Amino acid sequence: MQRSQRLRSPRDFRRVREGGRTWSHPLLVLSVAPARANRVRCGIVVRKSLGTAVERNRYKRQVREATRLVYDQIRPGWDVIFIVRAGFRTAAWEQIQQAVSRLLQQAQLWHDREQPSQEDRHG
Repeated sequence: MQRSQRLRSPRDFRRVREGGRTWSHPLLVLSVAPARANRVRCGIVVRKSLGTAVERNRYKRQVREATRLVYDQIRPGWDVIFIVRAGFRTAAWEQIQQAVSRLLQQAQLWHDREQPSQEDRHG
């Protein structure tokens, strides 16, 4: 995920947490709020009680990668925050990917891009 696709300022995090809607999963919590621009920006929060800095950074990298893989499926115009929960520590990669996708679908932010038909691909 590029820097321009990330939430960075505390003010933006506060705006999404206080003014947005929230959905939960055993591994992650998702908070979303309308963005000021027509793009998607993501933030990730891992509280200190979930491990050392090395572990917390690994959790962030995993969520960032799971989000990057589905970034094109997210409807533009939203700021998104993923909050890592304790169950994340023992989760397999497939479970993490599934949690990200499921939360985005619950929040109705999942936008299926139409697949080109066989005729379109081969002219």
